[in-house]
Amino acid sequence: MKKMSTELKVGIFVVLALVVLAYMTVHTDKIRFGRAVGYKITAMLDSAAGLVKNSDVRIAGVQVGSVEDIALETKTGKAKVTLSFPFHITLPVDSLAFVKSEGLLGEKYIEIQSGVSKDTLIRQGGEIRQGDSLADMDQLLSQLSSVASDIKGVTSSLNSVLGGKESEQSMRRIFDDLGEVTADLNSTVKDNRESFRIIMDNFEKLTGDLVGVSAKAEDTLNTISLIVAKIEEGEGTLGKLAADSSLYDQTRETMTSLNKIAKSIEKGEGTLGKLAADDTIYAEAKKAIKKVSKAAEAVEEQVPITVLGTVLGTVLR
Repeated sequence: MKKMSTELKVGIFVVLALVVLAYMTVHTDKIRFGRAVGYKITAMLDSAAGLVKNSDVRIAGVQVGSVEDIALETKTGKAKVTLSFPFHITLPVDSLAFVKSEGLLGEKYIEIQSGVSKDTLIRQGGEIRQGDSLADMDQLLSQLSSVASDIKGVTSSLNSVLGGKESEQSMRRIFDDLGEVTADLNSTVKDNRESFRIIMDNFEKLTGDLVGVSAKAEDTLNTISLIVAKIEEGEGTLGKLAADSSLYDQTRETMTSLNKIAKSIEKGEGTLGKLAADDTIYAEAKKAIKKVSKAAEAVEEQVPITVLGTVLGTVLR
């Protein structure tokens, strides 16, 4: 048997080395030498569609870990995803996990929204909560399909309403009516152009009158403001009355004196008090008036009124 030449052996060795190098270049993240260094946590996701083992786990778009395993949790019907992190990556207990994709049709990955509770961290074997689930492509396509069906139904209804010769004639009549209305409006405007001009002139005059009234009102307000300022400064009669408190003091003293006089009269003190309290004076005055009335009646009976008038006229002369 013919032996292999040295050149052939070297060539085979080089080819095998290149194959191994290419494999390691493509799958370098899947090759681990020795025991993996890090810790693992789990995330319970509503759907892990598109996720595969060794998918990226990122924080703020930076890869910090990978997907270790994906399994179905039969009790809850959710996907149990095991995530692997190196020890220097710490996650607060209130962190959230989201399933995202690179672009519209890109590969899926786990995005971690780091929490703010730096005192309590997720440890080995812990669980990270899922954030609000995002609609995947299937859901979006389903919703778009539903929207398209609704649009198709609307267009079908419009087609059934507007389709046909009768609908076409109705639409034509509507446009003809609109044309007639527009023509009538144009004719009305032309015929009443002078009236419209007069109306606009009157409106302009009214606006000018309103401006004049506004100016007069402003002058009146300025005058009132000046009067108020003078009153506040104590100028004029009203200003002196408003600024000088002596009138108020005098009025108060007068009211006090009148109050004292009224109390004295009620108590029967002084001449007015005695007159107000003693009824005898009233009775005597009443008797005197009666006597005077009787005397007058007697005189009237004895002396005729004409003679009395003549005597009084002579005396008065």
